[in-house]
Amino acid sequence: MYRHKHDKDGSCSVMGTSAESMFSTALKKFGIANRPTGFQDQIRHIDYFVSFKGAVDVKARKRINRSGGTQDEYVWIEFVGNTGKDGWLYGSCTHLAFERERDFVVVPRKDLADLCEYLVEDTIVDSPEEAHLNRYQRKGKKDQCSLIPMKTILKELPCLILKKQS
Repeated sequence: MYRHKHDKDGSCSVMGTSAESMFSTALKKFGIANRPTGFQDQIRHIDYFVSFKGAVDVKARKRINRSGGTQDEYVWIEFVGNTGKDGWLYGSCTHLAFERERDFVVVPRKDLADLCEYLVEDTIVDSPEEAHLNRYQRKGKKDQCSLIPMKTILKELPCLILKKQS
């Protein structure tokens, strides 16, 4: 299991791996062929190759800030990564799968990128609570992320809702 050097306690890696596993299980339950990728593809933001959708990057549920719990109302979108290069919004995958409590929302990556570029201001803010439709940048870091309401994604983009399996 890959663990980023800034994932101090490994919890982000565990959450991501768990979401990826549940996504694969859900696909298989519906008879959809898929296979996990290797390390080189994961660096390019591809977690699975899926027979009917192409290359998918799975995103685990996230907290809005470090003190809160995971939630489904907003999605963190990464425009610029920690290195200052393009974030996962501009990765090599064809689709993104956002984990929610009971399902995954699968959307075309390019459509999501177009929507986010249209919606998000270029204003840089320094707290996650201000990241709604603004670019949040952590102090001393190069990354830029924004919070997008899931209801906006569901309303504006073609989505596949894939139920989790129990």
